[in-house]
Amino acid sequence: MRSKLIDKALLSKANYWLSLTLVLGVMTVIFWFSAQDDSHSDNQSGGILSMFINIFIPSYKEMTEAAQQNLYRILHTLVRKIGHFSEYLILGAALTFHIKVICKYSGKRFLFKIPLAAGVLYAVSDELHQLFVPGRAMRFYDICIDSAGVFCGICIVLSICRVFKNRKRKQNLKNKI
Repeated sequence: MRSKLIDKALLSKANYWLSLTLVLGVMTVIFWFSAQDDSHSDNQSGGILSMFINIFIPSYKEMTEAAQQNLYRILHTLVRKIGHFSEYLILGAALTFHIKVICKYSGKRFLFKIPLAAGVLYAVSDELHQLFVPGRAMRFYDICIDSAGVFCGICIVLSICRVFKNRKRKQNLKNKI
């Protein structure tokens, strides 16, 4: 009996530190991306975009220069906004995992608004941080995109948890029969 308590305590500590490390790691990566000046950031997303164009839009080279520039500008904005959304989707998932670990071992009820508030506050602080980076700016719509990413990350983790919980419940019912 005592060994089960020790194992559970060790597991809860390991899960806590693992989930906290994940959250802080994602936040660090987001901060690092935001600390890059506009030219470095543009080059990074531009490299991804060029690879995408070469693979999926073979007729790009046959377009007029004006059409190429227009398409490139639109796609570049799209790539950057997808990047914002994706970073914060991962942050929302990590925050949800961490809060669920805390709630599981503390006996508290999970509240959706806690990881959402933490993610949105981080998005606001990240945009504020960009005010001090050369060539970067604080944009309200980026905060909205980031917040949507956090929301979706939370929903994905909660959906996965619900699937596992339902599977476990069904398995327990089968075992009782």
